[in-house]
Amino acid sequence: MEKLLKNTRLLVLFTILILVSGFSALSTLPRAEDPALINRWASITTVYLGASAERVEALVTEPIENALRSLDEINLIESESKPGISIITVELNDSLTETEPVWSKIRDKLSDAVPSLPDDALEPNFDNDHSNAFTYITALQWQGDGKVDELILGRYAKELAKR
Repeated sequence: MEKLLKNTRLLVLFTILILVSGFSALSTLPRAEDPALINRWASITTVYLGASAERVEALVTEPIENALRSLDEINLIESESKPGISIITVELNDSLTETEPVWSKIRDKLSDAVPSLPDDALEPNFDNDHSNAFTYITALQWQGDGKVDELILGRYAKELAKR
């Protein structure tokens, strides 16, 4: 190591060699401006007009949840029953790389569950189109009469960053 440090020509040669190989590796790395995102979330909305939240839970939400529970690819099922509407959120396992076959299975299970739903209930609406990437940009502007208080703006910025 001492010979390398004492011989400046050799040191410069190794430094240039490392820089060139680094730039070469960087230029050959694959890049994607809009990377493909795997959607693991879906929502199932069923309208049952005129029914109370308890009735929606018992007659709509529970039969659909029970039909979906048999699928091993589902990681989480969350539901919310409100007067006149049932909203079920489904999350798939993280280990899945192909989600379309699972969405197809879920659609089949929903079709199987439709006959057990009340006649007044509308057909469940399955929505799995949630795979859009987005960025949330927020700006803070001082509205006070005096000089800008950077401490207050900084505190608000930190609170917004936590959300």
